[in-house]
Amino acid sequence: MSFEATDIVPVEYQSLFKIVSPIEKSGILKIIKDNYGKMKDKYEALYLGLTDYLKKYKNDDISSLVFIMFGQITIDLTKEEAVPEMLKTYPTSPELQFYNIQLQVDKGIFDNIDEVLGKTRLSVDNRNRIFNRLAAADKLASVIMDLQSFALEIMIKAMKEEYEEIDEITAKAESVWKRAIEWSKSKEVVFVQERVARLILQKTQILMNSKGLDAALEYYEKEDVQEILKLSQSTVMKANILHVSAMLYYSAGQPTKGLKLLEKAAKLLKKVHGRNSWKSTFYHNLAYMYTLVDTDKCIGAYETCLELIDGTGDYQSIASALSNLIGLHTQANRKSEARKYLKKLVELLDTSEELVTPFRAYAVAANAMSLDDYELAKKYLKKLDEKVEQAPTLMNKAIAASAKFGYYLDVEINSEEAYKWGEESLYYFNKQKDYLNALASVYNLVDTDFQFYKITEKERFLNSAKKRLNELLTLVGALDLPQWVADRNTSLAGFEILSQNFDRAEELIDAIPDRKENQS
Repeated sequence: MSFEATDIVPVEYQSLFKIVSPIEKSGILKIIKDNYGKMKDKYEALYLGLTDYLKKYKNDDISSLVFIMFGQITIDLTKEEAVPEMLKTYPTSPELQFYNIQLQVDKGIFDNIDEVLGKTRLSVDNRNRIFNRLAAADKLASVIMDLQSFALEIMIKAMKEEYEEIDEITAKAESVWKRAIEWSKSKEVVFVQERVARLILQKTQILMNSKGLDAALEYYEKEDVQEILKLSQSTVMKANILHVSAMLYYSAGQPTKGLKLLEKAAKLLKKVHGRNSWKSTFYHNLAYMYTLVDTDKCIGAYETCLELIDGTGDYQSIASALSNLIGLHTQANRKSEARKYLKKLVELLDTSEELVTPFRAYAVAANAMSLDDYELAKKYLKKLDEKVEQAPTLMNKAIAASAKFGYYLDVEINSEEAYKWGEESLYYFNKQKDYLNALASVYNLVDTDFQFYKITEKERFLNSAKKRLNELLTLVGALDLPQWVADRNTSLAGFEILSQNFDRAEELIDAIPDRKENQS
């Protein structure tokens, strides 16, 4: 039996197998090899090997690294009951206690955190003593738990939005992880490198929320940060890095780059067995990015997202996917599909009142109007008003105004009320710099102007539509999407033709980006 780690162990765990004792290595690998033919996935095989080993040798002195590998693999595979169950056999293991707390935090439970963090956080003296020696099993376990303790504490502070305290904790964590990377280089401990990569991604996401995109991008693009991220070897970690990169660049006004990165991440998911909830997040964000590019791809991504989370009990994500699918099918005039998903969503919301957010109430009302179900629309407009009264944010006010704009335009036809609520939604979207929704509001108002122009043939409606579109010229150009430029120029050219300004219409059409050039 070879004592070297083999390719049947996931790549990020292989370096740990080089450091655990030969007896532990041999025992775990034997269980994996004996059962590998029955397993679909390396992670599942490692989970089985570690679980059976811990159960079989429960009276022996098992190293901390084994408990760490077991705890982390349960997190990787969302085996929520595995750690509490193993704690019955090893109640004093600080590693199992830590992973049990992490599972609780994911559910919003914060009991006994300080006590457990205290057991895993190294003192400065102990940390210095470890970093002055070569990497060995017990020292390595202490460093890993030290890094994990920072990640968990930062996550808790972020959930509570205690951003000032996060800055202080992150500064300490960063000094530790830089030393940990250097210390583990001699043995190339991929597990440590990827723990650090997770901390970097965590810091980037917190910066996006607390200090803005510019600060997050400046940090993320630092040379030393990118060098650490490039050390990651597992498919899961590479996909995570691409995912965060995609969302960062997309949000920072580089949607084309963001979309390409997320498409690359989605391709990697095909190599990962299971983890359906995790994968669904990728497809949800991919669908969001496709919204501006390709309706069919957008629908396909949301349907994949829904397939992945169906049966998981993640009702929040299921409701979001259903809401988006209804809107997309409605826009594509696939009304039977839209009605099918609307029925599923209403059934879910009617049985789970806590899922009725302002946006979901808006989505149901708006789509019910599009699908001519006016009683359902009225029911959910009332719910929307109730939810906005409870949480009167700018966004909630904006979507409520948008819903009423549609209602007075299509159901209870009242042009005065329609313009009032249309202008109000535009005001709220602009006030919070939500330019994509502002753009949609303008197009809705333009369409209203144009419909009145066709009915009355009064130039003032045509001029109003042209004025609204011209106000957003700079905004559309800033979106970095040729598709928007094409839509904008085509619309403006149409108005110029109606006004018999043929030369100006020709200029606008000539300025549409070349399709072949954009595809290259």
